[in-house]
Amino acid sequence: MIVEISICPTTLQFSNGDTYDPERLLNCLRQYIIKLNPDATIETLQVSYRQGGWARVDGCSDQGNELLSEFFAKHGNDENIFTP
Repeated sequence: MIVEISICPTTLQFSNGDTYDPERLLNCLRQYIIKLNPDATIETLQVSYRQGGWARVDGCSDQGNELLSEFFAKHGNDENIFTP
C-alpha cells in the first residue's frame, strides 16, 4: 500500500472557528494509516497551499478519497487534532 496525501489548508478551518492543527492532524492520519496497514509506505503526507488537496492509494484517487473519508468519519471530531 503506497499512500500519497496532500491536504489543502483551507479545509482545516470550520465556519464555527474550530481549526484542525496541521501537525496533529497529520500525525493522527499517519498513525491511522500504519494501524490500517503496518506495511504501508507513506510517500506524501502534507498540508500544502501549492499542491492543494488530493489523495491516492496505490495511485488510485478513489481509494485515496475513501481512505480520507473513513479517517475523518472515525477521527474527524477527535479533540486532539484541533488547535488548542
